[in-house]
Amino acid sequence: MRSLITILCFALFSVNAIACNCATKRPVPMAYASSLAVVKAKVLSMEYTSYALTMDPEKEVAIRRNLAGKDHYLRQFDSKIVNKVQVEVLKVYKGDSIADTLTIYTHRASGSCGYTHFQIGQSFIIYASGNGSDYGYFNLGKLEDLERKGTFWAYKCSRTDAYNLEEDQLLNKEMPYGVQVQAGRKG
Repeated sequence: MRSLITILCFALFSVNAIACNCATKRPVPMAYASSLAVVKAKVLSMEYTSYALTMDPEKEVAIRRNLAGKDHYLRQFDSKIVNKVQVEVLKVYKGDSIADTLTIYTHRASGSCGYTHFQIGQSFIIYASGNGSDYGYFNLGKLEDLERKGTFWAYKCSRTDAYNLEEDQLLNKEMPYGVQVQAGRKG
């Protein structure tokens, strides 16, 4: 009985040790500098998808070849554990050639650093990176540029959150030339 309790305690503490932990938000200047794009956007739709479908199709085929015979990896690769969020961009704080709508991916579990608070119809300030941090788990061949073109990733620790005026004002100060509201977009 004592062994069972020890094993259960170890398992519980191990899960917490590897779970995503963001004790404090990074300051705006640091989060802004480390993001590929920062936008104010309204969520249009959400659906669960697999890591396989977040990748450039040619790279996905190469990853599958590398994972041949590794059933556990392939099951994870094809499991719908990613949230695909379609957003309408309302304001661009940072980013080159940002389209009017974007696809943002995030892990669907906050313990895996996914941003789990997106809601359809709500506006968010999204600090986006250009890559999926979990790709390394599947990328045994160490391929580069795995992402689908024009897609981004958001994470729990990135400062992504519901739109608020204070964050908007802090971001306006970070921008070297003021707010970039592109034609056709509401500010």
